[in-house]
Amino acid sequence: MTPNSAASAFLHLPADLLLAILLLLDVEDVLCLTQVCRGFHAFTVSSDYLWHQLVRLRPGLPLDLPAYVHASQLPAPVLQGATREALRLQHNWRRTSPRVREMRHIHEKASQTLLLGELLVVLRRNSLSVWRLATAVCVGSIDLPGSMAPMTFASSMQQNDILVAIISSIHSGTRLDIYNMQLSDETTFASASFRCVCSIERTGMDPFYEAHVYSNIVAVGIHSTLAPRILLIDTATGAQSMVDPQLPEGLTQRHFQLARTDDGLRIVLTGLANEKFLVRTHKIPEFSRDGRQLEASLGDPLTQNETPTVAGGEYTLGAATTHQIASTCALSFHNPLNSQVDDWFFRFPVSAKGDLGSTYRFNTHHSASVEILCLGPHSTKAVWLERRWTTDEHSLMKGTFTSKGVAVGTLFGRNTTLPFRFHEIQSLAFDETSGRVVIGLHEDIYAFYF
Repeated sequence: MTPNSAASAFLHLPADLLLAILLLLDVEDVLCLTQVCRGFHAFTVSSDYLWHQLVRLRPGLPLDLPAYVHASQLPAPVLQGATREALRLQHNWRRTSPRVREMRHIHEKASQTLLLGELLVVLRRNSLSVWRLATAVCVGSIDLPGSMAPMTFASSMQQNDILVAIISSIHSGTRLDIYNMQLSDETTFASASFRCVCSIERTGMDPFYEAHVYSNIVAVGIHSTLAPRILLIDTATGAQSMVDPQLPEGLTQRHFQLARTDDGLRIVLTGLANEKFLVRTHKIPEFSRDGRQLEASLGDPLTQNETPTVAGGEYTLGAATTHQIASTCALSFHNPLNSQVDDWFFRFPVSAKGDLGSTYRFNTHHSASVEILCLGPHSTKAVWLERRWTTDEHSLMKGTFTSKGVAVGTLFGRNTTLPFRFHEIQSLAFDETSGRVVIGLHEDIYAFYF
């Protein structure tokens, strides 16, 4: 029997049986089958069910999909193309020196940056702007009040609407400003304008310290030793809810996330308790329908997990995502001034009770400290700026996290010629699904496509 006749006989099997066989294969093998003959290519490209199941069974391969769109809503050709690109990026990222496909330059100062697909949100001391990386064109900007000193910000985009939440230091305390921008059509050169949706000031000893954005929901942490709170704002209706997270006594290094699961939007609370890494997942409370601020409690957690090992002193959660996730992650690096030299990677579920999904211990250089860190939301990749205090040298590092463990290496090879030095880096932005790394300097921004 010739290869062509064997393939023809295989394709004459009942469709449900053929699908069952293909779902037993790795996604790489299914992609190879598309190149065997026209019959296999036509069958795999036309089966939405096949690709919906392949994507569901391979959660460790993050795909570059439209924001807030679930994979089950997309046709087979789109998912096949996204999977092929994700595998190419995965293989490139695992190389000792990943190949840079393209570099783009923007002449702009950048204190902090965030990636929203092909858009880059840039926060400076006195301005907020949005840039298209493909054309290096500013598509919208706004001057910030001179009395504000921006500390941190979060952003999200749904269709053509961009929402940005900025926490700033002011003379009397802290201030939250929420801006909305309607993105202009890409074919026009008109610059879009920001609109201030909400401004809230907090005076005294309980400042804003952390912000997250998901769709039209903004969540802001309020620091307090005795009674920490989370302020939730629905920017579509103006409704607010002041939430008591009911954290256990003695919990330190408190952080939180907004995460979309199969069961809806959730708040993920994290912290250190008795040198253990604690994770709780709660349902988002309801907002008032008349726009008033409600006092609410998160109640009992839907899930609660704790690491079986001792965690480090500081950690960073995975970045926010616009897609559904089954788990979130955290990285904890050692302090070179302490005797503890272990670094930790944690991945934990957000939709099911039980132990942590995985905990890995790894080691970076004993004299190294991490100055800037970007950890992907799907917990497969990270980039960070590392400084070795024994030699005062800086390096840009990459990490890969799989079920087999952690692999750490330099992002750029020794022979790579760059238009800057690593110690000049002021900010980092990283898109785990597309492989874009954006480096902000004092006067310039460089975007690398891997």
